Amino acid sequence: MRTMPALILCALVASVAWGQTDPPSDLRFEVASIKPNNSDADGIGGAAFSIRGRYSRTNVPLDVFVARDAFGFGQMSRVIGLPEWTRSSRFDIVAKTPRETTTGPQELMMLQALLAERFKMVAHRETREIPVYALQLVRADGRLGPNLHLSQINCASADSDTLAALRAASPTRVVCAWTIYAGKFIASSERVQLLVPQLSARVDRPIVNQTGLSALFDWELEWPDPNAEPGAAPSIFTTLREQLGLKLEPTRAAVGVVVIDHIERPTPD
Repeated sequence: MRTMPALILCALVASVAWGQTDPPSDLRFEVASIKPNNSDADGIGGAAFSIRGRYSRTNVPLDVFVARDAFGFGQMSRVIGLPEWTRSSRFDIVAKTPRETTTGPQELMMLQALLAERFKMVAHRETREIPVYALQLVRADGRLGPNLHLSQINCASADSDTLAALRAASPTRVVCAWTIYAGKFIASSERVQLLVPQLSARVDRPIVNQTGLSALFDWELEWPDPNAEPGAAPSIFTTLREQLGLKLEPTRAAVGVVVIDHIERPTPD
């Protein structure tokens, strides 16, 4: 099934000055509990949004909650102006939505509204030049890696019978979709731009696509094991280069960021 990660969905949310514009009632939580977590435990618990309209986070640092959950950014560097206490203060946050199912943009707006209401957050969007990685071709002649190929399927024009036949012929093959499964990122008839949000979640900078590739591609990329000891497995930089013939080059670029103008410790439940 084709899915859309939060890193893409965040771009769909309208630009507003949070804390100054009230969202509609159906984009606000019905009830929310925010309590300090002073357990000194490691790790963040909870499953974010569930299919039953419940948001839950345990022991989440406030800066992580703001950047990753409320704005969908893979890197903390895309939120500017958070005070130091937001990095050390952790919270247990549970909230109930007005509906059992919500879309990604709606979820982000609800969390932003919660920040405005309970943390008195005021923020705005800007474009700033910051450190990024440029996704580029490794070879100057345009030759790609062994696991990146031009797609032989145009999903936009293929009829349902053709797609059904392809799936039946290779039941384990991904057809006109993408998935991350068993340590691999597999895609069929997708654009290279799809790599950007997934890679961004695994590195320390935003990524801009400078490959110049606009066609539809099939690929299979092995993700490094996040639980492996440092140096025990190839990095994402190595696997990307060896398998897809792409590289991440450090540079600077103009990127959309969120600037925090004001934020306070939360009001009690």
